[in-house]
Amino acid sequence: TSVTTGKREYEWSLQFAKRLEKELIARGYEVVLTREEADVKISNAERAKFVNESGAEVYLSLQADAASNVDAKGIYTQIPSQSNPFVGSLYSDCKRLAKVIQNNLINETGSKDRGVQEIDKVATINYSEVPVAVLQLGFMSNKEEDTNLWSEEYQDKLIKAICDGIDTYFREQQ
Repeated sequence: TSVTTGKREYEWSLQFAKRLEKELIARGYEVVLTREEADVKISNAERAKFVNESGAEVYLSLQADAASNVDAKGIYTQIPSQSNPFVGSLYSDCKRLAKVIQNNLINETGSKDRGVQEIDKVATINYSEVPVAVLQLGFMSNKEEDTNLWSEEYQDKLIKAICDGIDTYFREQQ
């Protein structure tokens, strides 16, 4: 829950995803959201399966984190490890996608870089059949970062960084 607005993370992520969608469409991408409204009952595994069936070439999960330590801050990206028993074969593409987006996010926002982290216990990742990255874009439990997350100006920086990262990812594939 946001320490500044009292709103829930799922409300922020949907609002942010819709803003990101507009910029991606403007750049020529076809975008599929796993939900269009806040009150949707869908598991992370079902989200990944939906993405797989949509024909998407990459899967980004947009999240804001929280911690018991109110001073925790920064941006990090989660991907599967190379030894992940479900999606280890996607590791190199996931890592390339995550690194370019993570670097852009840090350069654009000046946020603390918490890096690209490998995690194998997340359904969002383990059920994906395409390169996947979970973007943790700040901490709602940190007042400064939470204020930023709700700011359109800061969101514009996040959006630019993510879109530029996606552009680079696909350009480097060619």
